[in-house]
Amino acid sequence: MMDEANQPPMPVAPPQPSPAPRQPQPEFPNLPDVSATCPSCGAVVPKLYTFCPNCGKALRAKQLSVTVFSQAWIYLVSVFLPPLGLWPGIKYFRSDDPAAKKIGMIAIGLTVLSTIVTVWASIAIVQYYVGQLNGILNGAELQ
Repeated sequence: MMDEANQPPMPVAPPQPSPAPRQPQPEFPNLPDVSATCPSCGAVVPKLYTFCPNCGKALRAKQLSVTVFSQAWIYLVSVFLPPLGLWPGIKYFRSDDPAAKKIGMIAIGLTVLSTIVTVWASIAIVQYYVGQLNGILNGAELQ
């Protein structure tokens, strides 16, 4: 049996360089490093996300549609249902998108114009029938 004193000395390993501090790997490697905090749950999410993956709340407002179909729908509502045309008109006018803002301005203008025409036509129709009724009532009195 060998003594500890009789054993050859163990070679000393060269000192290992300390590992460099590990950089945190981004959770979303394909997206830019720009991130935001969810106002609802406080989770950190990339700014490109529309909804928080943690709680599902909307992170930004949905972009308004400026297609030809949506414009036609808004303009038809503005012309044929004058007071209701203000709702999409104001909604689009408050948008940051210049195209949506223009659609909103046109819708509000069409709604105001259509309201004026509707009120004028209603007054003209009422005056016509009041005149007709007055003529009938005056004719009935003469007989």
